[in-house]
Amino acid sequence: MGILSFEFGCFLFMVVSKMHLAFVRNPYRRFASAYTWLRGDPGRFQGFVEAFYEIWSRSPGLIEDPDTIPDKLLPFPWDWGVGFGPGRSWLRAVEVFHFRSAYLELLEGFETISPFWRNQSWPEKRSLGLRINALHLEAFDAEWPEIRDSLCHDFGHCGPLPALEVLNSRGSSEWREIWGGQTARKIREMLDADFIAFGYGDDPEEASPLRPEIMKLDLLSSPPGS
Repeated sequence: MGILSFEFGCFLFMVVSKMHLAFVRNPYRRFASAYTWLRGDPGRFQGFVEAFYEIWSRSPGLIEDPDTIPDKLLPFPWDWGVGFGPGRSWLRAVEVFHFRSAYLELLEGFETISPFWRNQSWPEKRSLGLRINALHLEAFDAEWPEIRDSLCHDFGHCGPLPALEVLNSRGSSEWREIWGGQTARKIREMLDADFIAFGYGDDPEEASPLRPEIMKLDLLSSPPGS
């Protein structure tokens, strides 16, 4: 998931206007991609998910906020692959971030520019006071023209944009049927907020969102469905 904030100055009124944009992806595929990035063995993915799910069930706070993990190392006694050498029985806190809810990433990524967060005067629904355009990576070609049109018509920026950075190009996000329904259900439960907020279905074989349209999100301090 990526976060962008396009900023344009309007000299006539001496104000600054921003479009808040986030790129999101299928939660099943994002979880699998993060595992591949760690060079985990695909044949052990089910066990990895099961072990991660057990930690999430017992200590959800450690997964929701990896900065609270003692010594920045999460005990993870599962033989999940040869990615970082033999005998590794832990995950770094920075690695755990890749497996938690992306909705939490949105909250933290935009809270520093929220007027309510800065002033500590949150409304009743505890919204950050920002409207986010969530663009699905799988439907990029269909949804991106709407972003370009909005930038031009609503913000007066009709010129070219900088090229998007290529990240995690070595990661594979293909879902394997052999991983089975139980593995999918555990990921679905852990990343429930992402499925709801970003509009993805329960079928891990279907990567595309339920509807190829930009999601307009008013970020709340509590994830949807919680």
